Amino acid sequence: MNDKDDNFHSDWAYLYDWVYETSFGSGYGRMGLVTTDAVRDLLPSTESRIADIGAGTGRLTLPLLDAGYEISAIDSSKAMLNVLEGKLKADGKQTEIIHAPMSQFKTKPVDLALCVFTVFIYVTEDDELSASLENISNHLKPGGYFLFDLASDMFFQQGTVMSHRSDQLTRSAKITHIKDEIFEMRDHISGIHDGKEFIHEEVFNVRRWDTDTVFGHLNQNGLQRVDFDDSNFRFTGSRYFLFRKS
Repeated sequence: MNDKDDNFHSDWAYLYDWVYETSFGSGYGRMGLVTTDAVRDLLPSTESRIADIGAGTGRLTLPLLDAGYEISAIDSSKAMLNVLEGKLKADGKQTEIIHAPMSQFKTKPVDLALCVFTVFIYVTEDDELSASLENISNHLKPGGYFLFDLASDMFFQQGTVMSHRSDQLTRSAKITHIKDEIFEMRDHISGIHDGKEFIHEEVFNVRRWDTDTVFGHLNQNGLQRVDFDDSNFRFTGSRYFLFRKS
């Protein structure tokens, strides 16, 4: 385990699943389904090993475990991983849980590294991006895949990322440009869950990464882009890419 905790969503990790299911609606579950379908196409053998980077509360870890894959669930937020561990315990399941940033995790070599749902926006420093992509490459077996997404330019330009209001939940997520490729994200949630009132506000910096920078680092670490039909992912607003280690 690593003592570093970036604290993303830590104060409301216990509400994370419910907040996203409520504010995104059916699209949230659809994202999970199309991702697991893509993994099945890439890795027909369920004996394959997967690193789920930015695993959070297990949105992908759990269905991939159910499909028979061996999973390493990696996240920099201990609070989010605690929720995942609770789900695993309740279902009588086990998997490797790694509390570490993507630049520092250590596990066995994997057939696929998965890093989706705009995880890369939380990496704000060039050195951290370089170290993260090098670490991911080092964990891939020869011929292993790296499936990831990058937030679109529209994500950073729209100002209001999320606006939801219902009897149970009010959520407002706004993004403001600071300088260069750095933006401030402010996510405010309030409402009633399980009969209890809650209010949380989270403010942190995110970064827009261009494909040339990310692809350049991947190429330097022996990964090459391969054809990938991302049509099923276009509704997410992010761009999905697939690379393979030589």
